[in-house]
Amino acid sequence: MHFIMATPFRNANLNTLVSNGKRFMAYEIVERLKNSKHDHLLKQLENEVTRSDKKRGKLHQVFKPSFDARLILDEKCFFKRWTIFITIQ
Repeated sequence: MHFIMATPFRNANLNTLVSNGKRFMAYEIVERLKNSKHDHLLKQLENEVTRSDKKRGKLHQVFKPSFDARLILDEKCFFKRWTIFITIQ
């Protein structure tokens, strides 16, 4: 998943913003999979949970735990990143 994120807060913590976003999206994805009876996909997400996370009560692993952020400072930088993304895809 790729997205561009902006915040009006100068001191916003990127790790916290991404973590919270992934958590809320994961809850919604799991809920929709449950509602649509996609038990095989839910089982796959269950199998991705580590032992230590299972001990803490985690049921599904929807996203990879890490992310790769790139800072975009201006329009030129944006189009450079966008061109690289389009080329790779």
